Amino acid sequence: MKVLFLYTTKYGSAAWAAQETALILEQEFGIQSSLVRLGKDPLPSLGDFNAVVLGAAVYAGQISSRMRSFADAHASELKQKPLGLYVTCLAEGEAAMEYLESNFPPALLAHACVKVTPGGMANFEKMNWLFKFVLKKVSGLTQTTDKRRPESLGPLARSLAAALESPAPSED
Repeated sequence: MKVLFLYTTKYGSAAWAAQETALILEQEFGIQSSLVRLGKDPLPSLGDFNAVVLGAAVYAGQISSRMRSFADAHASELKQKPLGLYVTCLAEGEAAMEYLESNFPPALLAHACVKVTPGGMANFEKMNWLFKFVLKKVSGLTQTTDKRRPESLGPLARSLAAALESPAPSED
């Protein structure tokens, strides 16, 4: 079994979530993963994987246009296998889930076996001055803030592992 994690990130939160979840899949379930930063790494064939996870950081309420375009363009192929979705952001609870649900196509949201919002991190050491300025004005943050919730990644890994063990439903 092999899982593909496709993610977009500027400052590393979405990469962190992919890496940590892949580690859980390997250690607890013996499932191999490949991590691909969309737009930076070569894109493998989706057919080479048993499941796919799409993850993206949220900036100003939106995921990257690159991830949106990929999800739209590959929706029919993604619906043929177990799918996980996540967004990283500083919002929590229903507000974070709202970001996830407003940024992925409805067909993929309905198909996904798991959707999580593992938090995020505003790392002022990595940000350029303009992004720091905007973040300060919009959120009031003035220093690095870590709201990552690693405990949310276990359910992501467990749901993917369970979906991989179950027979695939037929798509009509």
